[in-house]
Amino acid sequence: MGKSRVGTVWIRCLLLVAVVAGGAAGPPAAGAGTVDLTDQVTVTTANARSSLNRRTRQVTSVADVTVANTSQDPIDAPLHAVIVTSSPDVSMPDALGGIGQAPYDTYYYDLEPLLGDGVLSPGESVTFGVRFVRSARVRFTYEVRVYGTPGAGQPNQPPVADAGPDQELQLQPGQAEVAVVLDGTGSGDPDGAVTAYRWTGTPDPEDIARPSVVLGPGTYTFTLTVTDDDGADSGPDAVTVVVLDCPRSVFYADGDGDGYGTGLDTVQGCAPPPGYVAEAGDCDDASAAVHPGATELCNGVDDDCDGLADEKCLAGLSVAPSSVILAPSGQTVQLEVTGHYDGAPGRDLTASSEGTTYRSDVPTVAEVSSEGMVTAVG
Repeated sequence: MGKSRVGTVWIRCLLLVAVVAGGAAGPPAAGAGTVDLTDQVTVTTANARSSLNRRTRQVTSVADVTVANTSQDPIDAPLHAVIVTSSPDVSMPDALGGIGQAPYDTYYYDLEPLLGDGVLSPGESVTFGVRFVRSARVRFTYEVRVYGTPGAGQPNQPPVADAGPDQELQLQPGQAEVAVVLDGTGSGDPDGAVTAYRWTGTPDPEDIARPSVVLGPGTYTFTLTVTDDDGADSGPDAVTVVVLDCPRSVFYADGDGDGYGTGLDTVQGCAPPPGYVAEAGDCDDASAAVHPGATELCNGVDDDCDGLADEKCLAGLSVAPSSVILAPSGQTVQLEVTGHYDGAPGRDLTASSEGTTYRSDVPTVAEVSSEGMVTAVG
């Protein structure tokens, strides 16, 4: 007789895995000191495949299952992956327990040996293999539920208050006070969020992240404390605000309202009070027409307060040369005229540069141009 060939044929199939409660058999009862922590994890599968034994007509299905802790809390051992199948005609030779057996009335895998320190910390994961055996006529689905012991979790870390950098402000002339914005937005919480701000100081700021206070000259200290979403308070953080008075200047009494004072009556301050000005140098504070920069009149008064009276008033003229012989006919001579003033040096008033007018009393002897050029005639 010839030998019959009996072998195993691998076939590809889809394994349905549910990662939340609600499978065909429902979640199993907790046991072995564990509770259902499926809502704290994510379960994924990979490398799912099946094989058919032609002789026994048995199908074996295998897959790799990964359990990841996606919560903020650790999960302590014992840690079990409980397999809930939709059919009781499926066996799991590699698993613990079984249908109707304690502690879960179904199969499960003990994941504790895969935990390095007996804890599945947030963000960590473990991977294990599952194997199902059933008749080729049986169709089923399964879900993986995770049972373990809730860890103690990380203690809440308190928030950190940040009242912002110290500030120094300068008042400007005419300012008696200034609005200052405090800034607590640099505060934070390492494991949550800041939910409340409390400021103290004088004046008392509003309890918000960026309150505004109105301050006059002086030094002020404000303290900030914040609270996180777990109700924990931070330590205090302080900020110092210095408000400087405006630069002080000397102001002069202006009795005649011409914008200049004499310096006999002065005050100091940030801005001139009524009746005072910033400019001194008035030599007659009873006359608004007399002050630095005024037009000098020929009136015997020092109108522009430069220490000289009538220095712009012409007192006399001198001409050089003092006499000219105009010969022969057509000869042209330029006269140089100097003006003399009271209390001031003479000035060149030559017609070509200053506009002095010359004239000839004997037109038949000389002609005079508008530029002051004298020309012999005849």
